[in-house]
Amino acid sequence: MSTVALNGLFEYITNSLSEEELKWLVAELNTVTSKSHRKLEPYTMEEINARIDESERQIAAGECSTTDDVFSRIRRKYEKKAAGQLEEALAV
Repeated sequence: MSTVALNGLFEYITNSLSEEELKWLVAELNTVTSKSHRKLEPYTMEEINARIDESERQIAAGECSTTDDVFSRIRRKYEKKAAGQLEEALAV
């Protein structure tokens, strides 16, 4: 959502709700945001080693991409998108 839209929504809410309704809304939003953020915990050494083992297995099996491959795919994707936008702009 854009800043302009958020500012408009904020203005609408603050001008439409009573002080009690605003307090309720703030409490509800705090509840929702606190539930959506899980507590971060460090990995155990077993978990780290399991991830390393899985990565090494994927590399050995050829189930990975080099950074050159990834950047090439990204470049092609956005070059096509940019070309399409240019064609649209020129057609107007």
